[in-house]
Amino acid sequence: MAVLVSGVGALIHIYSLGYMRDDQGKSRYFAALSLFMFAMLGIVFANNFVMLFIFWELVGFTSYVWSVTGSFETPQPTQRQSIHHTRLAISDS
Repeated sequence: MAVLVSGVGALIHIYSLGYMRDDQGKSRYFAALSLFMFAMLGIVFANNFVMLFIFWELVGFTSYVWSVTGSFETPQPTQRQSIHHTRLAISDS
């Protein structure tokens, strides 16, 4: 599983190098992507439920960060509301 997660993550990083080449928010994007990969590998290597929960929440947080700053412009109010609603709906279940 670790090889699969690392392989897909490496492919995403390689693709992103070309895709984000001229974007001004490249460093922020790669910081979020690297944190997301760290959290995914943390889920794979977690050896108890506490670590699994912490890394699971970190994956959710990094997904939230990507959604808010996905266009690397100021998010629109409706975009923020839908993200907050989605995150709260996931947390309630």
